[in-house]
Amino acid sequence: MNKVFFTLVFFLISSSVQLNAQSPAAVGKDTSLKSYQKASQFLTNKVGKPFMNLTRQMTKSLGNVKLDLSKEDIYLFGGMNFAKQNIRSGGFNSPFVYAVEQNNVFKPGFMGGARIERKYRSKYPYAISVALNRYSTGTNYKEINTLAPFNGGFSNFKAEGQLFNLSVSALYKQAIPILDSSKYKFYFLAGPSIDARLSGQSIDNQVGNNYKKLNLRAHIGLEFDNNSYYTLFLHYRHGIGSFTKSPIKTSLNNFEMGMMVKASDFF
Repeated sequence: MNKVFFTLVFFLISSSVQLNAQSPAAVGKDTSLKSYQKASQFLTNKVGKPFMNLTRQMTKSLGNVKLDLSKEDIYLFGGMNFAKQNIRSGGFNSPFVYAVEQNNVFKPGFMGGARIERKYRSKYPYAISVALNRYSTGTNYKEINTLAPFNGGFSNFKAEGQLFNLSVSALYKQAIPILDSSKYKFYFLAGPSIDARLSGQSIDNQVGNNYKKLNLRAHIGLEFDNNSYYTLFLHYRHGIGSFTKSPIKTSLNNFEMGMMVKASDFF
């Protein structure tokens, strides 16, 4: 009996000691669990629910937006461009010296893009044009250095003869009242144009990163609409700012001629 009693007492004491030894860990585990639950609840209430509400509101708002872009207002166009760069190197110095190849001409390239036409307040017609232009430009050096006794001119800057640009234009469109406007329509367009250079630079121009990424130009044009079957256009873009970094000043100018048709004629 005594043996059984002492055995039972020893078992209870051992269990108590073991329980007391585990209590801090259990309490810590329970505390950590409660902290995690509180943090999770805080994030859910303060971040999750507001984010979900904002998402629902944005989805609802976007669902109410109606884009009124009929196919009759979307046009596709393509044609040729003729480009030239007028270059003043200023006080630009570099370790490179080039024999100047004077090409004071507009060289041919090609272009293509799309245009959306709308009316502002249902009264003022305008157009947003996006085009890809592949230029093969003439180079007109306004300043040429000479070095005796050598013949010809030299320059420390060599212009890029090939350029690939993305052009975005915002144009105001005004009808010209001539001939029978019920069949044939003539328009004058004018507005700003921004060119983004997509092509790279020659190794020499990469040294000074001479060409800018963006170029601002003025865009004007004349168009002939043949009873909405097709439109023939002749446009001109003139550089307002320099396409190269100071002190080099480069003006990129070009003519464009081609044809434009409704996108609905193809799709």
